[in-house]
Amino acid sequence: MKKLTLVSLILSMILISCKERGEVRIMPEFNYDQTTINISKNEGSSVTALIYTTEGEVTAEYTADWLSVDVNPKRAIYKATAANETGEPRSTVVKLVSGEFSVDVTVTQSDKDASEEKALKVGQVTEDGLGMIFWVDPSDPESGKAISLERWGGNPYEASIMPHGALSAVDGPANTALFVNAGPNDAAALCTALGEGWYLPASNELLDLFDAYNGIGHEDPAFTNAVPANISDTEKAARAMFDQYLTDLGGAVINAAADTGNGESYWASTESEDGQKARYVRFGKYGFDFGAKTGTSRFVRAMKVIGNYKFPEEPATLTVTPTQVGLTSEAGATAESTVTTNKSSYTVTIEGDGSTWLSVSKAENKITFTALSENTTDGSRTATVTVVAGSGEGQATATITVSQQKAIAVEPFKIGEYVTKDGDTELAEGGIVFWVDPADPSKAKIVSLKRESLKWTNGFAEGFGVTDGENGYANTQTIAQSEHAADIPAIQYCKERGEGWYWPARDELIALYDAYNGNHSSSLLPGQLPAEEQAARAAFDKAFTDHGGILLNTMGDTENGDSYWASTETTDGKKACYIRFGKYVSTNNAKTGSARYVRCVRSVSK
Repeated sequence: MKKLTLVSLILSMILISCKERGEVRIMPEFNYDQTTINISKNEGSSVTALIYTTEGEVTAEYTADWLSVDVNPKRAIYKATAANETGEPRSTVVKLVSGEFSVDVTVTQSDKDASEEKALKVGQVTEDGLGMIFWVDPSDPESGKAISLERWGGNPYEASIMPHGALSAVDGPANTALFVNAGPNDAAALCTALGEGWYLPASNELLDLFDAYNGIGHEDPAFTNAVPANISDTEKAARAMFDQYLTDLGGAVINAAADTGNGESYWASTESEDGQKARYVRFGKYGFDFGAKTGTSRFVRAMKVIGNYKFPEEPATLTVTPTQVGLTSEAGATAESTVTTNKSSYTVTIEGDGSTWLSVSKAENKITFTALSENTTDGSRTATVTVVAGSGEGQATATITVSQQKAIAVEPFKIGEYVTKDGDTELAEGGIVFWVDPADPSKAKIVSLKRESLKWTNGFAEGFGVTDGENGYANTQTIAQSEHAADIPAIQYCKERGEGWYWPARDELIALYDAYNGNHSSSLLPGQLPAEEQAARAAFDKAFTDHGGILLNTMGDTENGDSYWASTETTDGKKACYIRFGKYVSTNNAKTGSARYVRCVRSVSK
């Protein structure tokens, strides 16, 4: 009992000693780790060190006349007020005092030029004390990039969703400058509010940050794309070291989520073309995609350029449609491909001896192919044409195969033609031609007039290994021969169409879209499409309505439109590809997800 009374008395005395104005006072703290500071020879060279204290004031005591120390409760800036011309390093001791605490800091000024002292190091704090160097330019060690110690979350990308034209994948400052009149909690504003030079990074800059954080780049063969608990030991060690750098400087770690989950993601300044989405990078299990700006689950982290870093050329984007071009057999036969690129110019080259019978010309976004002579050979002849946009590492290349058919005795198939026969065999159901073999136009593929809304699977959710993007017939046969075929309703649906009908692969659906739309170079709502694409859709639709068919897209001009499952799975077998026929998209989704439409196709010949 006496012992308990004594303990109570001691505790009471402690509490009384901590009382001030009727409140319990928090015991003061003073945390400062950098007790050795090195600055270069030059006048004006400086180093910033971070401080954490609960005291309201920090002072610096020193006697050196070549040094100034600007200190507050958050940081100390040590700055040389004179060049060191002594021929050897010189040092002094600075005493930092915060309330009842103090620490001695040894500051040394080098006798070397600044150019020899300014090499950046990963993990180094920025001069303003707000960020950490995460990348150093290997060709210029005085240049690099920093990431902010602070991060922000819980807000949508921007309060008022709108397009800003921030499309650069490499230049975050250029993107950020386009977000004028941003609200205080908008992603771009949070970054610029940090101070001069800070910006919302572009998508490729976030990828660079991920690579620095992970230690092994996301395109490296040794990269492990898994939840953090399952990545390699090398990657785990790199992430731990990176986070330690941040926390040592008082910053927040990159990914604070559990290592068994997908992890946290960060917004980039790179928008989608319509401005409704923005790029993000996930830093747990790597992910790179567009997300709706209305989302509030992603974080924002600012970036800053250090030194004379030069932003690279914007990577070229290049789409050419079609890439399989057919010419009829006569001299002077022509065909076109459409080029879509973010570059002002592009080059077109005929490879090999193709130029002996083929010429190409370009006008804005159109490439015209012209046969210089009649094809009198025994078969079709083919040339490869290469299209290049951009230069260096930002270059994009596309290949076009141009075939000139041999003279044929039968009338060739035509896109949009209604076909009821395969050779001399009458079909149980007819279809519309959507692809003609450029090497032999007496061969084609037709699509069914009808469609059905179906789930990809009604049960079995594992992979069948049907990853072929071009051969839907092979995919269909593989699934049909599986013990789980009954779970896949499209197999039975196509079987009911009759012999030869099958579930198209991804690229076959893209070919169907190209026949319908003229190309797939843009992703716009139907009502926003160019007049020539709207006319192509109307003509293709007429082929269906003339023969009692259902249109490929029955939704309105202001809606995203109907989508169709392909028989093509992703490599992990968990998802399957689909193509949307209103506002074009080619992507994938979980096979266990919502129903989409299915149409069947088949090959025909004359």
